[in-house]
Amino acid sequence: MPNNLSPLDDSNFLNALSIEVLLKESEEGINVGDYDGASRFLENVITRAPECAEAWYKLGLIADKKGNLDLAITFLKKCILLSPKSYLVYLYLADTYIRQNRIEEAKEIYRYIAQKEEARKIPEFYLGLSIIERAEGNHTQVKKHLKQYLKLLSKNKRQLSLTNSVLQCEILADCDVEPILDSAECEQKNLTNFMNCAERLLKSGKTETGVPQNTPNLCFQLAYYTANPRPYLEKAAELYRKVFPDLVWTSPHCQKKALMDTNKKIKIGIVSMYLDELHAVGYCLAPLVNALVQSGNFEIIYFKINTPHVSAGFLESVLTVVLPADAKAAREIIASHAVDILWYTDLIMVEQSTMLAHSRLAPIQCVSAGHPVTSGLPTIDYFISARIQETSNAQENYTEKLILLPCYPISYPEFRLHNNTLKRSDLGLPEEGRIYYCAQTLFKINPAMDDVFKSILEKDQEAYIVFSYG
Repeated sequence: MPNNLSPLDDSNFLNALSIEVLLKESEEGINVGDYDGASRFLENVITRAPECAEAWYKLGLIADKKGNLDLAITFLKKCILLSPKSYLVYLYLADTYIRQNRIEEAKEIYRYIAQKEEARKIPEFYLGLSIIERAEGNHTQVKKHLKQYLKLLSKNKRQLSLTNSVLQCEILADCDVEPILDSAECEQKNLTNFMNCAERLLKSGKTETGVPQNTPNLCFQLAYYTANPRPYLEKAAELYRKVFPDLVWTSPHCQKKALMDTNKKIKIGIVSMYLDELHAVGYCLAPLVNALVQSGNFEIIYFKINTPHVSAGFLESVLTVVLPADAKAAREIIASHAVDILWYTDLIMVEQSTMLAHSRLAPIQCVSAGHPVTSGLPTIDYFISARIQETSNAQENYTEKLILLPCYPISYPEFRLHNNTLKRSDLGLPEEGRIYYCAQTLFKINPAMDDVFKSILEKDQEAYIVFSYG
């Protein structure tokens, strides 16, 4: 039971004793995964003692375990109303919001409980802050909060069932890298630190059950480093597969080798967060997916990584299956469709996709960019790229078999700007001279590019280089 929950009313000793027995029975049911049985005990408690905050908390926990986060939020809020000093439950509620990508609501909870001295003594307070900062890309703050969490946790072994396990927090605290580089030396320092930390964790022999929710941000950032990402992504894959063995799973339909039935449509599953959104992946690949459907040769299933973003409506006549946040439940849903080919469009960019890709969910699994870097995973068979984009020895950079098409497999719609009345001055730009626009966020700009920008300015005396801020 979380600390500070309201005590049961002891005015009726026998009734309170019976309720305590019911609560213990529900706890045992939760521990063994009998959620329906535990719920029946708790509903009995609520009928007799609707003010029992612990019962509402446990109902929220069960709803979360069963994947119904909206219902979990309702029950957790009820618990907090009955026991407003249950700061651990506030943190659990904030974590549930985070898993729904409702970051602002989670931040509101943290702003409130940050004013409470008792809440700031709870290790999970800093764990939650790290999750929020991670969602917003503030990786320096992530490390700071994780280290404080681990420090407090070493003195207090209790841990709430939040998204990140203790071992995963150790990995994130040690293996995350700076997203914006100051120099080539900074890049090498980050990479050396990651390899040293990964080797130390591998040698420690530590393992943990369950599927983690996050990967070190190094996996995302390597696309913007100058170093060949393959050895580092291979090491990250090795680390996670050893530390979290539950990541490795094979769909039943992949356990027996069978030839693809050429007399029926090839069933392609696409795992993506951005395929139907206003994102480069959607703009580039959605028209290609529509063309595959229209050919009549393929059955397409879009396994969508759930986000709060509204669909842009790019896809036509494509079955969409929204995946739950829980990776185990998500991979079982994908497996139930028994696809012939599973195609990841934004692997390494999206953490849940990366966690799913550790499993064998189709006889053939492939990836395209996304980020134009290898997955480092032994479960991904092919990387789809283009001759125009790769060097003669490019296969050395990939753990997958590299498939080189004549041109890159995208179909980008023509963009036309109509009735543009903006002037340079409206955008704070000089009226004279040539504008070179680098349309990338700053963390994507490597220090090695400085020489390119310098060369442009030296060769064109009328040049202005404009960067995006954010």
